[in-house]
Amino acid sequence: MANKASTAISAMGAGFSVVAVVASTQQISKALMDAEASAVKFKAAFTSISGADSVGREMEFVRGTARSLGLDLEQVSSSYIKLSAASRGTSLQGEQTREIFTAVSKAATTLGLSASETDGALLAISQMMSKGTVSAEELRGQLGERLPGAFQIAARSMGVSTSELGKMMEAGQVIAEDFLPKFAKQITKELGQASADAAHTAAREMQRLSNE
Repeated sequence: MANKASTAISAMGAGFSVVAVVASTQQISKALMDAEASAVKFKAAFTSISGADSVGREMEFVRGTARSLGLDLEQVSSSYIKLSAASRGTSLQGEQTREIFTAVSKAATTLGLSASETDGALLAISQMMSKGTVSAEELRGQLGERLPGAFQIAARSMGVSTSELGKMMEAGQVIAEDFLPKFAKQITKELGQASADAAHTAAREMQRLSNE
């Protein structure tokens, strides 16, 4: 294929070398193989988490989220798999997990968080799901360090002051299955609506191109 392309280019008088054509072909081939490997890994993970019937829907959700917000598709896939695995067997499994994931992703776009910062914020939420209760270490520390204002938003979502929320966490009274859906709604209310503008910066558009 590279030789045919080189012959065609030469016939048009362009000064491209066979080496350049081969290099371009190799890059495209690698990108296709990487994309296929990623899709296979995602499919296997979701088949084990929620069954083969849900894979198509989940893959479309991840693609749609990455596309609309201009996020890295690989990173979004990895983070969503972890979150879905953590919510398995809880009342948060399924639609509520998608809502929580979308809310945090929108906030990350609005605040211009990096892929690693976004992944760290979602990892903190995954830990809350797994443990069943919300601790100060996860909310103030892991999540708050990556998502500015998270603790204050959390308090407002629960209808209490920050000091009251702190006492509730110390007593183990903040239950993840109750807290996280409220937190997601509050994030969307305060930060998520601005994500539409933030999702159309040059960097986000370049990320969309990279995803494709």
